[in-house]
Amino acid sequence: MHKVDGKRQAELFKAANAAMARWKQTPIDHLIFHNFVDGQRNSAVKEYRFAYSEKGPETLPMLIGGQVLQPIEAVQQALDWWRKELDRVEEEAYAIRKTANIAADFARQQANAVRRKAAASNFAPTKDASGRPEES
Repeated sequence: MHKVDGKRQAELFKAANAAMARWKQTPIDHLIFHNFVDGQRNSAVKEYRFAYSEKGPETLPMLIGGQVLQPIEAVQQALDWWRKELDRVEEEAYAIRKTANIAADFARQQANAVRRKAAASNFAPTKDASGRPEES
């Protein structure tokens, strides 16, 4: 996610990295990722091995977080987990973008206020030592 989508959007990169850190810091809360999703992805992407063979799909039950699951149940849990986590990543990316936009708007307002003040002082009549306008 952070390697592909993050290249197009800095906020998504930050949110995806934060999610990966969260998954690693609290693996007990993300067992379906650690015990199924990550392993299946690595098998397919890095080793060109799939859970489907010439004989058909693998049908042996698997142990995930103390639960014995049929492969279809593991896939369903993985999909549910991904939907929830991707929604959270997108929400975090949106919040990062919104915060950045608020900060940028504030900075623009401050810069405009400084420019207005500078412009106003350029047109203000000069004053003498007593504070009265000088006569030309």
